[in-house]
Amino acid sequence: MEWRAGLVERHRSFMARPVIRQFQRDGGKVFLATEGRCAATIAALIGAGHRCFAEKYVQEVAGKWPGLRGLAPDLRLHGFGRLQTNKIGRACEVFDLLEGVGRDAEIAVLRRLVAAGRSVPPVCIQINCGGEPQKGGFAFADADRALDAMREAGLAVVGAMAIPPVDEDPAPHFRALRAFADRHRLRECVMGMSRDHEVAIDLGATCIRIGRAILAGAMTEGGPGRTRDPRRGFHEAAGRGPGSASL
Repeated sequence: MEWRAGLVERHRSFMARPVIRQFQRDGGKVFLATEGRCAATIAALIGAGHRCFAEKYVQEVAGKWPGLRGLAPDLRLHGFGRLQTNKIGRACEVFDLLEGVGRDAEIAVLRRLVAAGRSVPPVCIQINCGGEPQKGGFAFADADRALDAMREAGLAVVGAMAIPPVDEDPAPHFRALRAFADRHRLRECVMGMSRDHEVAIDLGATCIRIGRAILAGAMTEGGPGRTRDPRRGFHEAAGRGPGSASL
């Protein structure tokens, strides 16, 4: 189909860029944000050789990913966005890593799961680097305490994640996140999206999350060129007003 050929070509072109090739040679990973995209879109990307994906909504993942998991043995699926505490248990079952642990209430739920012997994937602490009320995450001033609480809860904290405000220079935020990760010996620094991934790579990202640079025009759950409202399950949906993130 025409949409599939266009998607595969956009993917090939993006991944062939020198900055991305060097990023991957250095051990960096490109995660594609496929929330709202249909299984056929993701299958086409897997067929093109991509292995790292990110989703927001646990109910959506439960509906489309069981059949996709069997297409390649080395697929990685991260969960991102603001967690809903009543969906965390299910999220732990479907994601390989939770990027967005950013509230004490979430830590409390994860602590109970660990204490009950449930399987909990590795996590990243989410930093609200711009102090934006519509975003989850801990302020930098509170992040040391929160990280200690996560570790005391028995969580495997492997990284830090942040999304800078869209109307600010991302570089200072990325530098601060990299410094935080280094200070706490966190191996993953998840930062950078379609609009600012090159800056993030320059400043030490280990994982970037790409959406529209590759997926613009790709098949959604509603069909070509249509959008859907996936606000159910795993995450509280972010607004699309000023300051909201566009991948």
